[in-house]
Amino acid sequence: MGLMMPSGLSKIGKISELALFFLLVPAISHSHNISNFAVYYGKDSIARLSQYDLVILQSYNFTPQEIKEIKKKGTKVLLYLSIGETPVLEKGRGNGPGGYAGWYLDKNGDDFPDKSLTWNTYYVNPGNKEWRKKILEEKIPALLQKGADGVFLDNLDTVDIYPTIKQGFITLIREIRRKFPQIFIVVNRGFTIVEEIAPYIDGVLFECFTTHYDFLTKSYKIWEGEDLKWAEEVGRLLQKLKDKYGFIVFTLDYALKEDKALRDYILQRARKFGFIPYISTLHLLEIP
Repeated sequence: MGLMMPSGLSKIGKISELALFFLLVPAISHSHNISNFAVYYGKDSIARLSQYDLVILQSYNFTPQEIKEIKKKGTKVLLYLSIGETPVLEKGRGNGPGGYAGWYLDKNGDDFPDKSLTWNTYYVNPGNKEWRKKILEEKIPALLQKGADGVFLDNLDTVDIYPTIKQGFITLIREIRRKFPQIFIVVNRGFTIVEEIAPYIDGVLFECFTTHYDFLTKSYKIWEGEDLKWAEEVGRLLQKLKDKYGFIVFTLDYALKEDKALRDYILQRARKFGFIPYISTLHLLEIP
């Protein structure tokens, strides 16, 4: 997860595209009974996790048997999948910058994949056919085989750095829904494209809705000024889309476990918007 700030089709073409989508993809059911959730990137804690309606986990930290155990009482398990970055450089067919995979981006033209200095990850073009094939035919099937009920799609905010890849993200998410019509799909942020992908998802996670981690001061802070105004505007947009499409809006904020006043404020603000909140520390290694 990362914190990012903030010639069209004819009318007939848009109608045709929408009609085609609903012919190929069954209508999404939003009758899920979810009132709480957790995002946990640690290991173990099976009993604690099974107390939530929905959990977002890292697949490599849990075996299929452990996932099955978490799900016994009805907990829905989503497994993490980045579709906008990779943690390490991958070779693929070697037809990209620096001889790495063709899905990497090279905005500065130095013949090497662009890198996030905050997270030490490498930016991906989701419109690349090789990348889309890898997601659709390898990564998602592997997560579902482990027992996942769905996927948590991260790093959509790469589009804010590379606006030209916008359609690539929209197409990929639409293809995920088309190929896996019954899975539960939650995206992390991606507000630049949220209106376009709204018909294909079950939920949006607003990471850092109320607070964020300041890497300079190494402390958790509340949004203020223009940043707060932006978060409020996005919150109102999500409220409208939530009412229109029926998806769930989750919030993930950061605060120290002992800071009860800040945690109470975070919960109150999220619920005021009608969102489902969760609070953790930066690396998501604790469960309240």
